[in-house]
Amino acid sequence: MNELAFDTLMRLARTTALLSVAVAVLMVVVRFGCLRSARWRRGLAVLALMQGVLWVQLPLAVPWHEPVYQTDEDREPVHPEPLGIVGNSDAPVLPIAAPAAEPIRNAAPAPVILARRRNESAPAWRMSWPLLMCGIWILGIAAFVAVSLLRYVAFVRHLPPAHPMAADWLNEFEEVRSTMNVVGRLKFQLTDASGPLLCWTPRGSLLLVPDALWRELTGTQRRAVLRHELAHFKRNDLVKSLLIRVLAIPHWFNPLAWWAVREFDEAAEWICDDLAATNAETEYARALVRLCEPPPLAMWPTTAARGSGVARRVRRLLETQTKEDSIMKKLILAAGAVAILVAGLVRVELVAQAPLDADTNAEISVVLNSKRAEKQKAMINAARRTYEAFDELFKAGTTTYEPLYVWSSKIRSSELRAADSRQQVTQASQEHLHRMRKLHDKVAALGRQGAKGGEAEKFAATQFYVAEAELLLLEATSNEQIEFTPELPR
Repeated sequence: MNELAFDTLMRLARTTALLSVAVAVLMVVVRFGCLRSARWRRGLAVLALMQGVLWVQLPLAVPWHEPVYQTDEDREPVHPEPLGIVGNSDAPVLPIAAPAAEPIRNAAPAPVILARRRNESAPAWRMSWPLLMCGIWILGIAAFVAVSLLRYVAFVRHLPPAHPMAADWLNEFEEVRSTMNVVGRLKFQLTDASGPLLCWTPRGSLLLVPDALWRELTGTQRRAVLRHELAHFKRNDLVKSLLIRVLAIPHWFNPLAWWAVREFDEAAEWICDDLAATNAETEYARALVRLCEPPPLAMWPTTAARGSGVARRVRRLLETQTKEDSIMKKLILAAGAVAILVAGLVRVELVAQAPLDADTNAEISVVLNSKRAEKQKAMINAARRTYEAFDELFKAGTTTYEPLYVWSSKIRSSELRAADSRQQVTQASQEHLHRMRKLHDKVAALGRQGAKGGEAEKFAATQFYVAEAELLLLEATSNEQIEFTPELPR
């Protein structure tokens, strides 16, 4: 249960962060007037709120790491945890011994305490902080829904009774409805104070207008207000307003979520204002000024011509030149919206690359082996040329014997690295022994002549080189191979 609660909190924190970032971007766009289209603002508000309900992310595996090959030897055996007996807190855990052949009598039983496992869970009565936070979050959702339903029930119960409707007003309603091609059950009702607003009741949709205000408005203004409310009905704004609040309920604690809801509602009012003020912007703006008093609170299933932000709506209507958003601006905003949606919907996972199949691996091995053989052959040839150059210098008396020993050993090590059979290993050691014997003979000849380079210490050194080469050959030809790495003079 704790793991489920912790996972829920982590998902809630991630969606809250994504929703907050998306709404913050939308606030910047709205604040600096980067977007004037009401439909685009409404769509971006929906997209921002959708970040809060993307609880499940689609994994996107990106091959990144080198392929890992696991053999049976790499797997660690799982041993069951032994049950031990502890005499006191400082005593070690001892394995349970088999019963003795004869029990010891007249002995006081020692206190026995079973060792508690490390992963033993906490007592059931203890409340953890993830469960507590999840409980508060769920209670907040339940409280919000309950309060909203109670306010809606109170609104429906306190609806004022209908007044008799003048024939001219009914004709205006039917005329506007026919012009806008509005279909569906909608009752036009005159009340004492409520309205103008569109609401849903168990008896169906109602369009409420106040009697006193309706008498003060001109015919043009009344038709404009009717067009506004019928636009809400035709566009199903009641249902959309309910759904947008359902998206925001999981984030009831986040004020940015409710800012997006208000932006969604205000954009709906702008759209309906455009439909209502056709060829009557000034008259409809005057009607809005008369509707500044807010309607009774009904939470979800109502929309009203008075709405919110009446001053901004009036200024927007009276603007002589309304600039349209450029295509480039819309494309940039659309790209940003898609990027935010992908960031919340996709989880990138860096995984190991797929291992190569047997055929591909074999082909790669052939290519690598071929290149390796070329490099090894080049190393052997370079070492031989260097040895021969130092041999000529030694004969001329311009160098000592040490470089001949060094490069002969390098020739042997390069040949051993390139060898693929026991015969080649033996041959490399035999050639090294042959070179060391030649070096020994040359130093011995110089010693007999009393020439430089035939001193006793140099003769002893060449004797060591020959003995070492004979030992290396012996190890190469014996069954037991002993790795021998001589210390080469520098």
